[in-house]
Amino acid sequence: MPIILWDASALAKRYYPEVGTDSVDIVFAEVLPSNMVITFGGYAEIYSIILRARNRGDFAADAAAEAKSSLRMEFLENDDVELILADEHDILSGIELMERHNLNSSDASILAAYLRYSRSVLHHGGQFILVATDRRLLRAASAERLSCLDPE
Repeated sequence: MPIILWDASALAKRYYPEVGTDSVDIVFAEVLPSNMVITFGGYAEIYSIILRARNRGDFAADAAAEAKSSLRMEFLENDDVELILADEHDILSGIELMERHNLNSSDASILAAYLRYSRSVLHHGGQFILVATDRRLLRAASAERLSCLDPE
């Protein structure tokens, strides 16, 4: 079974319905939580997306509260899901990715963290799929030999 590497651009669709939500829900139905990975920064970004939608009036307060609760339960409180930290090594490794692929710093550090994770001895030989909607990030991940899925 593949290991899903979530970018906030795609995973936010799980909690804030928009184009691609159905595809994200299919991934959740087909993939075990133990095969899902997100960065702590990605988690915070999704939380921010929910708050911004609520503050704009695009998301009712009760729906936003439910979305935040679901996000917390599915990722922070679920011991099966892997949360990883994009650390200083990933930030510095991301500089080379910025040069090579014209990425912003946060996407570059997230990609560096996922590349490090996917190339670790523990996961050697597994299939890793980055799920994202950010076209530039998807192109960079593909060039770095990660499989990619755009739920849109």
